[in-house]
Amino acid sequence: MNNMAKTLRREEQQAFDTWFNRWIKNTRLEQSLIEAARKGYKSLIVYDRKNDMDVYQKRRFEDPRFVKRLQSELPDLHVELRQYLDKNAFGFSFNAYKVAVSWEVLK
Repeated sequence: MNNMAKTLRREEQQAFDTWFNRWIKNTRLEQSLIEAARKGYKSLIVYDRKNDMDVYQKRRFEDPRFVKRLQSELPDLHVELRQYLDKNAFGFSFNAYKVAVSWEVLK
């Protein structure tokens, strides 16, 4: 049974790696960061839970490995998963998440 757990973890990691590699290849992240800087922004939200996404995408973006992996792709920028409290149309509060890339130099 231990081999099965190891196999499942390996498969899950490979699936995440495949998804991330496709995402980083297909997104125009570098161009989006440059455009945001030209407009005077100091950071860019690359994921916001409020946007219409399927459960699969939400799970991938909110996975702690996503931030670590994106940080390794952008070593001179700051990448973080931000958690905040939001409300739905009925007034119920829920935790929401954003992934932000920042290039602001903190003093």
